[in-house]
Amino acid sequence: MGIPFTTKIIGSEENKMKKIASAGLSILVATGVAGIGGNEVQAAEQAQPKTPENSSTEQPAVKATETTEQAITEKQQQVTEKQAIVDQKQQVADTAKKEKDTIDQSVKDQQAVVDQNKGALDQSQQAVTDQQAVVDEAKKVVDEATPSAIEKAKNQVATDTQAVDDQQKVVDQAQADVNQQQAVVEEKAKETNAAKVQNDKDQQAVTAAKQEQAKLEELAKNAEVEKAKAEKEQAAKEAELANKQKEEAKAKDQKTKDDQAVADQQTVVTTSQEKVADAKADTAAKQADLTAKENALKDKQTATKQVQNTLDKSKEELKGHKGINLPANFTPDYYKKLSEQEKQAMEKEALALNKVFPENQADVAKATEMINVKNPTGKQKQQMSDYVVGLINDVREKLGLQKLKISNQAMRFAWDVAKYDNPKEFDHDVNAINRAAKENGFKEYPGQNFYENLSMGYFETINGTISQLEFEKAARKTIADMLFDDESSAYSHIDSLLKGDTTNMAVSISGDLNDISAKIHIISYNQSKLVEANTYEEGTAPVFKSKETLQKEVATNQEKLATAQQAESDAQQAKSASQQVLNTAKTTQATAEKELSVHKATLASLQAVATKSTTNYEEKVRQTATAEKSLQQTKDQLATINELIQNRAAVLEKAKTNVSEAQAIEQTSAKVLKEKQAAQKAEENTLNSLKEVLNLAKENLNQKQVAFKTSTRSLSRLENAQPTYEKALNELNKAEAAAVQAQEAYENSLKSLEELKEQQAVATLAYTQAQEDLSNAKLELQQYQGVLRELEAQQAEQQRQEALQEQVAKEQQRLEREAKQSQTLVASATSADKTPGLQQLSFSKQKEQPKAQALTHSESRKTKQVAKAPDSLPHTGEKNNKWLAIAGLIFALLGAAGIISFISRNEKKVKNIFKIK
Repeated sequence: MGIPFTTKIIGSEENKMKKIASAGLSILVATGVAGIGGNEVQAAEQAQPKTPENSSTEQPAVKATETTEQAITEKQQQVTEKQAIVDQKQQVADTAKKEKDTIDQSVKDQQAVVDQNKGALDQSQQAVTDQQAVVDEAKKVVDEATPSAIEKAKNQVATDTQAVDDQQKVVDQAQADVNQQQAVVEEKAKETNAAKVQNDKDQQAVTAAKQEQAKLEELAKNAEVEKAKAEKEQAAKEAELANKQKEEAKAKDQKTKDDQAVADQQTVVTTSQEKVADAKADTAAKQADLTAKENALKDKQTATKQVQNTLDKSKEELKGHKGINLPANFTPDYYKKLSEQEKQAMEKEALALNKVFPENQADVAKATEMINVKNPTGKQKQQMSDYVVGLINDVREKLGLQKLKISNQAMRFAWDVAKYDNPKEFDHDVNAINRAAKENGFKEYPGQNFYENLSMGYFETINGTISQLEFEKAARKTIADMLFDDESSAYSHIDSLLKGDTTNMAVSISGDLNDISAKIHIISYNQSKLVEANTYEEGTAPVFKSKETLQKEVATNQEKLATAQQAESDAQQAKSASQQVLNTAKTTQATAEKELSVHKATLASLQAVATKSTTNYEEKVRQTATAEKSLQQTKDQLATINELIQNRAAVLEKAKTNVSEAQAIEQTSAKVLKEKQAAQKAEENTLNSLKEVLNLAKENLNQKQVAFKTSTRSLSRLENAQPTYEKALNELNKAEAAAVQAQEAYENSLKSLEELKEQQAVATLAYTQAQEDLSNAKLELQQYQGVLRELEAQQAEQQRQEALQEQVAKEQQRLEREAKQSQTLVASATSADKTPGLQQLSFSKQKEQPKAQALTHSESRKTKQVAKAPDSLPHTGEKNNKWLAIAGLIFALLGAAGIISFISRNEKKVKNIFKIK
């Protein structure tokens, strides 16, 4: 540690040049944009369309050197400019319309808010009015609530309480009397009902005795005949009874058979049910076994997945391992041992091995985790030191050197260096280093650096931040360059990083807001650097897995995966076997259930037959019993008849006596019934009287309870007068505050509405003005388009005249050639040669009229000369046709002269058309 540390700026010059070039390019781009913008502004000003105001002083005019085609081109350009103005005005009008619609909607919405706030204000004001009434009433009660008034109210409550208690006792006693009398009435009612039942029986006995008497009297009249009839009927019924008894015996036998068949089939069903139950139990057991096997398989699958995830994680961790890769012949002092060629080869190999920054999925999150360079979090500080010291420890461990440790003391030292560092200093800031050393209890070395390894330009701050990923890239590149590309620093960095007696290290970063040469400060030391050795903090070495460790973990996890996959496969086979066994059990169960279903169906059929035979048997038993009863009745009747024959008078007298006795009994029970009814009525009258007493007592109790409630409320009203008044005042204050808020809200919304209406008026005015400007622009465009159409028509006419002139010239040349060939037309040909109007037509505005006149005179002379030619030439049809053609051409030229005359008369308008802007 006696050798001062040096600064590592490997690659920083290249980075700085790139940044400077980039900055220069940015400046050029910015300048180019400004220049282009200026040109655009100028072009826009040049192309600014003329308004009706400024166009009125610059009317279109045609210069002497301009042609119609040039004027049309310029006019088309002006029409295009006017169209651009119209499009611009249209866009302005559309924008104004949208803004007007928006502000109109805003006004509508705000009006709704105003209306809503007005309603809320009215409600709050009404609430204030209502609550004020409550307060006024509460104030009256406060005034009434004197001590004497409260005492009087208490006395009244006590009096009313006693009155209620006394009257409740009266009510309770009346209720008890009513309940007791009700029991008496109910008892009397039972006695009356019993007497009524007995009297009804007695009346029935009288009726039966009378019927028996009448029957005996009728029977006595034909006793012998009835006897013979009864004897015959008895014999028939005895025969019928015997037949019924045989049928009953037969039905009983059939019932016994059917019942036995049902019992036997029930046994079969029971056995089948037991078989089904056994099959179900076996299926359930097999299902439970399958479920257990499935759960075991799921556990194995989960275990396989977990092991796979662990393997994937370890592979991913190995893929993104950031450790420094060392060449085979690397040692801390390789630069001393190797030849120059070997050294360069080794360094080249080492830099190539560490050129690519290993990344994995975990680095995605690091790319978005931003570190505030000047104010990182404590966690970020720890992560940065853990990362860098971990990288260095990975190398040191491979070389047999002790691991470096991170302590809070080292962290404070490193970050104080970053805090005091001057960003304009492109080397170790020894002032900052020694200041931080002093403040943290380390020895000072003025003007020297005994603590820091530094890199600059390995990362760039953007708005004062750097991502965690970019820091790790920069730090790894820093360590690699310090280890393998340190010749420019006399290998001082590798000596410092791999020094044997170094014990502690920490890392910090620094840089301005947007700094292309931000710094990484690596601070290291041992206990001897402290002013007081006992202040030394040992710290702990960061956890940093080596590539070899990760490779072993991957191999171990691959073995675990193979084991887990085999266990999963075994579980899958066990599950498949269990599933097959379960399927067999389900088949057995289904067969048993099917057999049970058949047996149950058979049982149901047999039970139906048994039920039918039972019903038949029961019917036969009933018929037998009916036959026996009928036979007995016949026997009884025959006995009566025999007794009548033997003792007629006595039998009839006995029947008469039976009637008299039944009547006497009935009269007695009727008398008893009447007495019971009278007694019940008397008790009911007593009960009604007692109920009236009870109702009166309850009414008095209710009145006393009302009086008690009134006095109680009155007392409570007086006793709580002050709290009630204060509560009412509080509610009134709330209502008033709410009313104030509502008033403010209403006024604010109203103010906003007025502001919006003002904006609406401005927007409406802007829209109206935009529409007016658009209409004016369209009108001006139409005017220019009209002038353009006139120019285009003029151009077409001029082209036609030029074509005509060319045709005339050609015809003139032909005629001249023919005239030269004819001796008789020498004079006419000479005259024609002197005619300037037929040689050339010019439409310049300065000579239009003179040329037209010259053309007319020339044609006139030519006409006269041609007219004389027939006098000296033979009269042939060919000559006449030629001169007729010439005459037609002359008339066409006269028409052209008329057009020229028209242009002359409209000279001012034509000037306006051709004027260059």
